[in-house]
Amino acid sequence: MIYFLLLFFFFSLQNFAEAKQLTIEGETTVKYESLQYKTPGIADLEFVENTFRLTASSPLSARTSLFLRLGHQSYSGDQTDPSKTALDQYGVVWKNTHRTIRIGSQDTYLGAYGAMFDNSSNVGEGMLRGIDIREERGTNHYHLSSGRLD
Repeated sequence: MIYFLLLFFFFSLQNFAEAKQLTIEGETTVKYESLQYKTPGIADLEFVENTFRLTASSPLSARTSLFLRLGHQSYSGDQTDPSKTALDQYGVVWKNTHRTIRIGSQDTYLGAYGAMFDNSSNVGEGMLRGIDIREERGTNHYHLSSGRLD
């Protein structure tokens, strides 16, 4: 599935000739964490977490676009997890004035600001593989997610 979407994504790059744009956005974070235990015999932990995310999207039509994200996460200091690099988000987005439908591997959240569930900080794991539908009608917001978490 991922290879099909990658192939489809790169063939959509010919949209440059039709004055459509490829959008690439990046985000990087560095987080230092130090865990010091008061209990004797437990070693203190110190590490730096580096995270990099590169997201690309390409329009197919006025309402439909493809998206793809490359994520990398690594740790220095006391190794808690190995580094990981993955194409962890990919799929198709259909959007109109009231509704957005995303199909593919994606992050999602439930509740106001992700209070019930939020996997947007994950890299390479825990992505929702399925469909995510969001709709706004006046002051009401509706959200339906269906699929599986990998």
